Amino acid sequence: MSEKSDMMDGIEIPFMRTKRHHPCTSCRMRGEACIYANKAPATSPTAQVPALGTPSPEVPSLSRQSSSFASSPQTPSTPPTLGSIDVGDTELARAYLGEVVPSFADGNQWIWQVFVPSIAYSSGTVRHGMLTLGAVYLHFASGECNDDYATRYIDAANAHGNLFVRQSRLQLSRMDPTEVDSNLACTRLLCIIAFAFFRQRRLHGIQITSSDSWTWVHLVQGIKTVHESFSAMGLQVDPMLERDIVLDSDNTSNVAWNLTQPLTAVNDSARVLGYITRTKEARFLALQVAIDSYASATNDYDPICCVRALRLLQEVTDLICNLQGPSLFRLLLAWIGGLPQDFVSMVKNCHPLALAIYAHWLMLAILAEEHWWVGDMGRSGIQSVLSVVAEKDATLLHLMRCPSEVLNVAAGLID
Repeated sequence: MSEKSDMMDGIEIPFMRTKRHHPCTSCRMRGEACIYANKAPATSPTAQVPALGTPSPEVPSLSRQSSSFASSPQTPSTPPTLGSIDVGDTELARAYLGEVVPSFADGNQWIWQVFVPSIAYSSGTVRHGMLTLGAVYLHFASGECNDDYATRYIDAANAHGNLFVRQSRLQLSRMDPTEVDSNLACTRLLCIIAFAFFRQRRLHGIQITSSDSWTWVHLVQGIKTVHESFSAMGLQVDPMLERDIVLDSDNTSNVAWNLTQPLTAVNDSARVLGYITRTKEARFLALQVAIDSYASATNDYDPICCVRALRLLQEVTDLICNLQGPSLFRLLLAWIGGLPQDFVSMVKNCHPLALAIYAHWLMLAILAEEHWWVGDMGRSGIQSVLSVVAEKDATLLHLMRCPSEVLNVAAGLID
């Protein structure tokens, strides 16, 4: 057990005494000096132990990375074993409750704060998923100046994550009616974990030409598949959970949401959103013309799936530009979750036209880069797509003009 993970280290548990701190009867009978004589009451140990779920000064926050974490980092949990709960998992659970849950401020926080932990109490699968998020959060929060701790946190995330993905896929394949709540929790966890691990892989240089770089798309699309299976089985889902799991662009509320936090390198996120709004009509017209032209010039793809993907992207873009819908992140998921499988195959195979359309979704993803599990997905993705399109079909580079320009807008170089 590590010094940092043992919550009782350094805490004196006082002997229960009366208010008068005289030598006890036993010591007087033996003629010995009582160590408790004339001592003031010790401070209650419970006052020194942070409550579970309360952000601890030892748990770093991605919004306040500094050298303070480098000077006194917590010792990460060791890779867990199936069927056991290592004391380090308490640290991961505290990070999940104290740091990860508040980071879902623009979504249905009840799902993460109440529903997931309550299911994790009885489901080892969901518990592994919850701890995975806590570990991968701490991995990113540890920063580049703590490589050793970052490595150990990601080892814990991989250990919990491998168990979670394997067990959740097996559980979801059963579609047991008695596991509805657990399955719902798994789909939501899989979604965030998919984005978080894709961010980690980008840091290690994974390229979009690798099939592994698209695993997150399949995990996100699985949410809609699970919901459709529930509906086909006639299972009743809590309305609050249903609103959170259905990733349809028309499943929106009339209450507008706001971009409340600035982007990482932008003083005002409205600048990026303004550029996206001003250029959307011209961009989608150019994409539609390119789909029609490509269809007449080649037979290596189905234009219908591209048209469907483009129309859905227009719907999502309009909602985001009008600041309407359940949340920014949910609307981003709506496009991924609704993509035709033929289009997904084109993207995975790096078809230049499909990648060009995808780049216009990445423009929207830049707006979500303050979410720790998203990070620089939009910026780095646009740069990768630009490189592949230039190599595979330079005639489509005109479709990449706006995605390229928005990088300069995000950097504050142009308005």
